[in-house]
Amino acid sequence: LDADPLPTTSAELTQWVAQNPGVARSDAQGRAIEFLRRPPLPLGVRVPYALLFNGAAATVSPNVADTLDIGLPPQSESVGRLAVSGLRWALGSSPSWHLALVRCGAPVPDGLFKQPLDAAAQEPAAGEPGMPGEPQAGRGAA
Repeated sequence: LDADPLPTTSAELTQWVAQNPGVARSDAQGRAIEFLRRPPLPLGVRVPYALLFNGAAATVSPNVADTLDIGLPPQSESVGRLAVSGLRWALGSSPSWHLALVRCGAPVPDGLFKQPLDAAAQEPAAGEPGMPGEPQAGRGAA
């Protein structure tokens, strides 16, 4: 789609997509939206999935939503936020996010993660900064 220069922030990407004349409806895009709207899942899963789909689709800019032909029920974004909050409450936040915070030494908010990390998962991979035994910038490196 000839993004030049490439967007470097979420806001720039959102603006670029919303204003790009290359964003247009296609058969493949229509099939993808239809698959996401009506996935081949059991009924008990499709209902909560539909809440998440509508919540996610509600975050798309209005002109892109029109191009994609995504009509949404009222309050889709609020219901989607509530559904995601419920999932976070039930499942906890992403273990990958937790691991990323630990590996880069960022503070880990209390009560956010329900699953503890095992000790091996917290060790940096070979060649990554923070490898045990390697001097680190600001940690006694010469």
